[in-house]
Amino acid sequence: MSHYPWGVFLHVAFVLLFVLGHGVSAAVGLRVRSERDPVRITALLDLSRWSLNIASIGLLGLLVTGIIVSIMGDWFRQAWPFVSIALLFVVGGTMTPLARSYLDDVRMAVGATTGNKKKDALGRQPLPADELAVLLDSRRPLAAAAIGLVGLLVLLWMMYFKPF
Repeated sequence: MSHYPWGVFLHVAFVLLFVLGHGVSAAVGLRVRSERDPVRITALLDLSRWSLNIASIGLLGLLVTGIIVSIMGDWFRQAWPFVSIALLFVVGGTMTPLARSYLDDVRMAVGATTGNKKKDALGRQPLPADELAVLLDSRRPLAAAAIGLVGLLVLLWMMYFKPF
């Protein structure tokens, strides 16, 4: 009996766990743009930070199982597994600073902690409502979501069709 189907099953399960956790954070990034109440914004930002713990477990699991399944299926003779891994890092390296900087700016604007000791040491006071509204209207969450969605679709395409 081959363990390959179980490896693929676990890989897809970890992908779903990653998308679940990361999707909550992405939804918060999009939803917070229309909020104006600092208490609600802070609650949403807390939800985002919490959900990224789930996404991190999913990411680690999908990387490990993806490599194992690629070895089991002898897929490393083709280019697509290497391109998939590289694309995952490129998309993550592009979206993460974009989304994190926006959410950290919003956290500081409502007087919440960012988790960054240097930023939090500044002791910044909450922004007035009009300045907060300008910050919240940023398109950075839209750009990060678009990059993530396109990246996810390309990864899915490569995994399903194994084009090269």
